Amino acid sequence: MEKTQPKIHYAWWILVAMCAMMLAGQGIINNCAGIFYSHVADELGVGRGTVSLYMTIGNLACCVALPFAGPYLMKCNVRKVLPGAMTLICINAALMSVYKSVWCWYIAGVIQGALGAFIFLVPAPLILSNWFYKKSGFAIGFAMAFSGLGGIIFNPLISAALAAWGWRTAYLVYAGFAFVIAVPLLAALVRYKPEDMGLKPYGWDEAEAAKKAAETTAISKPGVLQKDAVKSPIFYCMMVVIGLIAFSTTYYQHVSGFATSLGWATVAAGTLVSCVSFGNMALKFIYGVLSDLMGVRNSSIVMFLIAFAGFIMMVLCQHSQAALYVAAVFYGSTMALCAVGAPLLTKGVFGEKDYGAIYGTMSIVTYLVGAVGMSGIGFMYDIYGSYDLAWIVGGIGLAVAMVFMIVCFAKKNTMKWAD
Repeated sequence: MEKTQPKIHYAWWILVAMCAMMLAGQGIINNCAGIFYSHVADELGVGRGTVSLYMTIGNLACCVALPFAGPYLMKCNVRKVLPGAMTLICINAALMSVYKSVWCWYIAGVIQGALGAFIFLVPAPLILSNWFYKKSGFAIGFAMAFSGLGGIIFNPLISAALAAWGWRTAYLVYAGFAFVIAVPLLAALVRYKPEDMGLKPYGWDEAEAAKKAAETTAISKPGVLQKDAVKSPIFYCMMVVIGLIAFSTTYYQHVSGFATSLGWATVAAGTLVSCVSFGNMALKFIYGVLSDLMGVRNSSIVMFLIAFAGFIMMVLCQHSQAALYVAAVFYGSTMALCAVGAPLLTKGVFGEKDYGAIYGTMSIVTYLVGAVGMSGIGFMYDIYGSYDLAWIVGGIGLAVAMVFMIVCFAKKNTMKWAD
């Protein structure tokens, strides 16, 4: 029997749970991990690249687990699986406080990456799409923004804990914040779909739903079929674009280490990371607005130029903390390019016909390149004793990506389009 809809639709409580999950999972566990690299490396007597390699391993594990996450979440009891997976991720993070060998971090990376596929990436859009017939885009975007909010709030707090008590105790604080924020709300609130509670999705209207279904069936979605896309050089040019964007985002994990390498205090370094998170949030919103006003190509050029300016300022403005705070905000645009730009650029170049399949391939490239970048940047520091070369390489990569992107848009009509 179908229940009467409450005054506050339960979909909004689902949104609360998903926001908490994104804040704790992406915002704390992923986005605050870089705070520890230099401190762990110094105590263990290894390079920063050696420590950050555990995030590379985690990304590779995530790539392996991703194809299984969506189908499994559609069949399982998410009320048990999501809080259970989040609890294991937090225990995994807390155990880092007692490790004395870098190999332990590598094992932790496998665990974090594999479980992260079920927490960090797939469930929020999947579950929110079920619960919101209307405003699903708003709900998904709002939840995803909490990953940036987590970085803004918790980077300074965890940095302060590290400065006061050392990195081992700070790992317990790091894991504790994530557990307290996410696990109780997930256990209490989350349900996979409204039908599980005898409800309809938020904004559901029977007549409108039938009309939309008919329109979807009738309307043709032009675009390039995946089998034709892979035969075109444009497909591989777009892989380069998406890959270089993904590489540029991995510097986030090294921003704190970059600041401490300049002699900054740990708390100030955490504030610099928070500036990146602020740029991440603000520029995602700005990117979306500009895309509506200027189109995907032109708005993406603006984002590329902002990101490029951030990379160059990281090299040229090291004498000024204020300038580096601005550079960090600009650098946050790389995450807007990855999260907002990559899907928009893919759809803009290849159309909607086989968008899901083509973007799925591009997403795998994102995680593979991201995996290499996280440790690669650390190894560049270990070899040269400075992050300057890494920032220069990243800036050149963004310039190349922008040029390739412009070429892809210019040549997209040379591909075979289907109606």
